[in-house]
Amino acid sequence: MSGTLELGLVGAGRWGKVLIKTLARTEGVCLAGLASRTAPPSSLVPPGCPVFTDWRGLIGAENLAGLIVATPPHTHAEITLAAIRAGLPVLVEKPLTLDLPEASAILDLAHREQVLVMVEQTHLFSPAYRMAKERLDQNRISSITARAGNWGPFRRDTPVLWDWGAHDLAMVLDLMGSEPVRVSARRSRLEEVEDGTGEQIEIDLEFSGDRTASIELSNLMDRKCRYLAVDCAAMRLIYDDVGPDPLVVHEKPTSAPRIIEVPPTPPVTVALGEFAQAISAKSLDLDGLRLAVDVVSVLERCARQF
Repeated sequence: MSGTLELGLVGAGRWGKVLIKTLARTEGVCLAGLASRTAPPSSLVPPGCPVFTDWRGLIGAENLAGLIVATPPHTHAEITLAAIRAGLPVLVEKPLTLDLPEASAILDLAHREQVLVMVEQTHLFSPAYRMAKERLDQNRISSITARAGNWGPFRRDTPVLWDWGAHDLAMVLDLMGSEPVRVSARRSRLEEVEDGTGEQIEIDLEFSGDRTASIELSNLMDRKCRYLAVDCAAMRLIYDDVGPDPLVVHEKPTSAPRIIEVPPTPPVTVALGEFAQAISAKSLDLDGLRLAVDVVSVLERCARQF
C-alpha cells in the first residue's frame, strides 16, 4: 500500500475515540475529517482535521478515500447508504443495523453500485479467533457454546441482544457457514438497576447436519466474559478474549490442553489495516457484509421470541 489514505469518521463516542487513536497508530492512513454532534477535545483530533456537526458535510468533503461509521446502530443505514451513493468505501460498526430490510438495502446498494462495505465485527478480526478458525477448517464442528457479558453497559440505543449478541452470532455463523434452521431465544432475567435495565438472554440454535450452538448473554455479570468453546471429533477449542490464554486446544481423546501463542495485535488495528488495504486494492469483496446481514437476520428471529 503506497501513499496515505485519507479517511473520514462519523461518531466520536466511546468507540469513535478508540478508532481515532488507532488511526493515529496505523501506517498508511490518516483521519482527514470527523463528524460529531458534540465537539471532541482538541487534543483528540489531529491538527488541521476538520470537524463537521453534520455527517452529510463530511461525506461531501473532497479527497476522502473511505468512511468509518461509529454511531448508534439505528443511524447506520442512513449514513452508510449515503456513503455508498457517493462512491465511498465504508467500514461500519456492528451491528450493521437494527432492522433486516435496512441491512438488506445496504447489501443490495453496495452490490449494485459496486462499492466496498465492510463491517467491523470485532472478533472476526481477532488474531486468536482467526488462528482458531484455521485449526477448525479441517474438522467438522458438532457444537459451539458461548458466554459473553459484563456488568453493563446499560445502553438506551442498543438492546443487550444486539449489543453483545452481534459478536457471538458473527463468530457462530462464520464457523458454521450458514444460518440456523431453528432459533430459540428467551430472556431469563430482567431487572432494573441503578444505571438502567439489566438482561440475561439465552439462545439455542440448530444447524443442518445435527450441529448446535448455545449462547448466553448478559449485562448483569460480575465481571467481563467472552468465551467460545467449539467441539469437534478431534478437539475442543476454546477462544477466551478476556482470560490469560486467548486460545487453548484440548486434543481428544486425552483432552490434554495446549496453549497456542497468539500475536497481540488488537482486532481494531487489524480491521482498519484491512479496510485500508481493501480500498487500495479496489476490492469489491462483500462477503463480510453478507455475513453481517445474516447476523441481523438471526438477531431479528431471536428478538421476535421475547
